[in-house]
Amino acid sequence: MKTRLNASMREQLVEFAGRKTDLLFVDARAEIERLKAEAVVLADAAVTAQWSTEVLTVLDSFDCVQYSNDVPVLVGTEFTHQSPKFTAVLSRDFRIPRVSGRKHRSLLLPADHPLVVKHAEVQTASTRLHEARSEKLRKYKTLVAGAKTFEDVVEMWPEAEELRSRICGPGTAIATITPAIISGIKQDMTDRVALANEHETEAIPSAESAE
Repeated sequence: MKTRLNASMREQLVEFAGRKTDLLFVDARAEIERLKAEAVVLADAAVTAQWSTEVLTVLDSFDCVQYSNDVPVLVGTEFTHQSPKFTAVLSRDFRIPRVSGRKHRSLLLPADHPLVVKHAEVQTASTRLHEARSEKLRKYKTLVAGAKTFEDVVEMWPEAEELRSRICGPGTAIATITPAIISGIKQDMTDRVALANEHETEAIPSAESAE
């Protein structure tokens, strides 16, 4: 007897699809983390360059210094009433001014400053990852929404069999499953196997390195 899907089961299947989809973007996430790490180094340098030890020592004597592991960033050539463009993360707690007026507690950097450029790279990479992931996940959402039974899902997406012990109950189909959806999901499964084999091969040391 086939198991009809209900809303809870569909939600579990979509969450499972999300985890499986994430496996295809491990390298992309690693690249974003690398860019973020580079941004932290640039932020540390920018804070040190804007507020010298001498300036902070004077401010500290008036109790106008605070410790923070992040700092707002204004982009431009002079302080204005603009809101910070973004908040830069620092590698540790740095001393920065603690005075009235947000602009005095913000880094002021030109648009071509390395930190501003790096932040834009992080944003672009993150947006691309989000869009690519959403596009792939959309196929699974359509399959799950359109299937009447758990077995219908497994027929098109064999990996879903892993959830069988947790799936039970009635449900209704609310979408149409097209050949493109099925083809895309099967291609994702093939890609995941290829990636797993690739990483497994990289993890095995060569005979020369073993020596």
